[in-house]
Amino acid sequence: MNRDDLLPERMKLLNNEALEDFRIEDFNLKEKTFEAPNVKIKWIRILAEEQRLLAVLDEKTEEVKAAIMKERFSMQSVNQFKKELELDKAPEMVKMKKAISSQRDIIRFVEGIVKVAHGYGFDIKNCVDIVKLENS
Repeated sequence: MNRDDLLPERMKLLNNEALEDFRIEDFNLKEKTFEAPNVKIKWIRILAEEQRLLAVLDEKTEEVKAAIMKERFSMQSVNQFKKELELDKAPEMVKMKKAISSQRDIIRFVEGIVKVAHGYGFDIKNCVDIVKLENS
């Protein structure tokens, strides 16, 4: 089984984008030197967008939860424990929890990319130093 088969589609796109952003080769070393700060900012922005999406999903989950409670338990006298069990089994809640879990995975993934981006400038500097040593 290929590692890419295990990644959700959004993570595949982010992974491919990160691979392209952080690829350093002899012919693009000078160009990458100037791009390093922009790459870091780009991934911080992507992280903020993904975190905002998680907040929206959390809000939607609360709305769905309220709608289910109103629909199923408006007239019934059911204890809180049974209500929570019913909510957990509701298809809408299962779908929302899965989406939130997936979004949290994406956020952890992007946080890792941001950590790489923080050291990216040093990586480029080291590559430049190696090229200088090779040429001297």
